[in-house]
Order: sequence, then structure tokens, then C-alpha cells
Amino acid sequence: MNEPISIKTKKVIPQPTKQGFNKSMVHETLQKNIISHWDTWGK
Repeated sequence: MNEPISIKTKKVIPQPTKQGFNKSMVHETLQKNIISHWDTWGK
């Protein structure tokens, strides 16, 4: 991956790391929400 380089110092400019999308975290949260609200649905 190409990282930006400072023209004056010729050094690589560090970029903040991106946090990727975490599918397992979404699934876990959905499962907890469904289980905790199951009794209230359909009433």
C-alpha cells in the first residue's frame, strides 16, 4: 500500500490505523438483542 511521504523530509507520514468492520461483533450484539427482547415482540 502506498503511504504518503513528506516532500521536505522524505520520510513516511504515519497514518492512523483504521478499525475494520467486525462481523462477529455485530452478530454477537444482534443475538444478545434478539434474546433479550424476544418476549416483547409480537405483543
